[in-house]
Amino acid sequence: MSGCNSGVILANLIFGVLVLIQGVTTDSIKIQNEETALEFVVDHDETYKVLWNMFYKSAWEYSTNATVDNEIRMNKLSSRLSNFDREAARFAKMFDFKKFSNSTLKRQFIKIIERSGLYAEDQPELLEKITMIQSDLSNAYREAYYCLPRENCLHKNGLEKIMKNSRDNDELLAVWEGWRHATVNLKAQFTTLVVYLNEAVQNSGYTNIADWWGGVYEMPYFRNDITRLFQELGPLYQEIHAYTRRRLMSLYGSNLFPLSGHIPAHLLGSLEGGSSDELYNLIEPFPNASRVNITKIMVEQNVNISLMYRLAEDFYVSLGMEPMTQEFWEKSMFVRPSTQPVECGPSTWDFGDGKDYRIKACTQIDEKNLIMAHQEVGHIVYYQSYKLQDAVFRSGANPAFQDAFAKLVTLSMNTPEHHQKVGFISAISKETEGDINYLLRLALDKVAVLPYVYSVEHWRWKVFRGMVSPSDFNKEWWKNRCLFEGITPPVSRSDQDFDSGAHYHVTSNMPLIKQFLSTILQFQWQESLCKVAGHQGDVHRCNLYGSKAVGDVLKKALSLGSSQPWSKVMKILTGQTRISVEPLLRFFDPLLLWLKEQNKEENIGWARSCPSIIPHAHPSATLDNPNKYLRFFYVVPSL
Repeated sequence: MSGCNSGVILANLIFGVLVLIQGVTTDSIKIQNEETALEFVVDHDETYKVLWNMFYKSAWEYSTNATVDNEIRMNKLSSRLSNFDREAARFAKMFDFKKFSNSTLKRQFIKIIERSGLYAEDQPELLEKITMIQSDLSNAYREAYYCLPRENCLHKNGLEKIMKNSRDNDELLAVWEGWRHATVNLKAQFTTLVVYLNEAVQNSGYTNIADWWGGVYEMPYFRNDITRLFQELGPLYQEIHAYTRRRLMSLYGSNLFPLSGHIPAHLLGSLEGGSSDELYNLIEPFPNASRVNITKIMVEQNVNISLMYRLAEDFYVSLGMEPMTQEFWEKSMFVRPSTQPVECGPSTWDFGDGKDYRIKACTQIDEKNLIMAHQEVGHIVYYQSYKLQDAVFRSGANPAFQDAFAKLVTLSMNTPEHHQKVGFISAISKETEGDINYLLRLALDKVAVLPYVYSVEHWRWKVFRGMVSPSDFNKEWWKNRCLFEGITPPVSRSDQDFDSGAHYHVTSNMPLIKQFLSTILQFQWQESLCKVAGHQGDVHRCNLYGSKAVGDVLKKALSLGSSQPWSKVMKILTGQTRISVEPLLRFFDPLLLWLKEQNKEENIGWARSCPSIIPHAHPSATLDNPNKYLRFFYVVPSL
């Protein structure tokens, strides 16, 4: 396998086609014979699985042992796989596949072309530029640091710890502003990257990189659908925002908060400001309510790392899903090795042979890692479910489905009912206070981040479409965040700043919309599957563990991979073909009712624009126009 030559591979792939098309271009010929097309697809599938396996083995070696030799080998095989994808897409375009009568065959051709991505056209110089500038951006972001007075100079992880743990406003402000000073110089590289990316996708038939990102979701009105979902979140998010703002004002003092209703970004417990779950301990509704300390129980019960993954496997097996393979247990990396360098971010690996699936994680024994283990095993379960599909169909029904399924388990495993089922507790508490605490903590983790995601992606969509000039990047960035999230910069910002560069997903060019959709999907699936399981009562107390009926539905849906449009898979899971926020809102309905009672004396919402006066700069000033702050305001402009 390792001696496989890419030239031979491509020759085998197109052996039935070359005779017909030698010396012609994709524009001058369109092959209509479906038997020839089927031969092409079969050869592509066999060859792709060989290259897939070779590349992922080399990537695994580098990921678990980051040596120069391993990196060189991985890059060579990555280049070979990219070349194969490009050539396969080029030949696929020679077929008149849109007129095929076989819908599965037609979809296979679409996926072959889609898989090639930026490599759909032969443009090696442009792609090399993209690779180099993306690498430079990532390296500059990773190496950026800020030096606090009387402190060591810290990179992002060190600064993030301060943002999570400090309660000193001045320190939080210094770190927040310092990190943005450290990353401001990334603007020129980011601007160039946008130009190159748009050029690359335009050569592949897309208008801009935003359209390419959205195209893979098979949603004809993608941006409008995302906006609709975001607007439906408004009532719940506004109440969470109002409650959070009031509690933070009581902690830090009202003089730090503008009269516009916004929350200063540096007080949200995160360097980037996109996550609010770190705030929970500051704003917990009922500190004296009984709580289950899962980490303490795990230690007391001598739960080891192997058992954590066995518990995760047991959840899915209880539904009737396949257990992990022998290769999984033998080849996965569950703990950080002591003898070699390794990146510890958890990841799952499918080696394409239907047997070899692995997890790479530096697992610790605590509740957070137990949740991680369940989620990562969930990814493997999805891989195993569609292993019989052709290689081009071995993925989630759309990019959000994989994450939605992996995170679905957390809605069951965090219930008292599941804690009792696995022996962590003996009795279930029915107190309302505990439920409210749980729901707020979950909402801060799941719901409060969604406006941030929408804000970032709305900004990028406009940047990628050429609607925002580089000189207005920062102005548009804060226009979005003030409007959609209700947060404000804690100090004055200017066009010389590049605050979006302080955010990992922007500099790494990673779409966030998958997180937005997967969060909404998991609640929609949970509600439907709880009905299948026969659950009675509040959905937030539903535990799917042990329901073979639920497993039957999941197996039928997940086994399709991406061989069918996502709406058909959605129909199996929910009986509906439309993504809806309503199940999420019903899940959090007890919390929403409680928040409304807590907020009845509060102004709900915030001004459309960022405050004209920043309290840090002018602590005694007031808004020029206080009437801009309306009690029930939340308007999202159309795209």
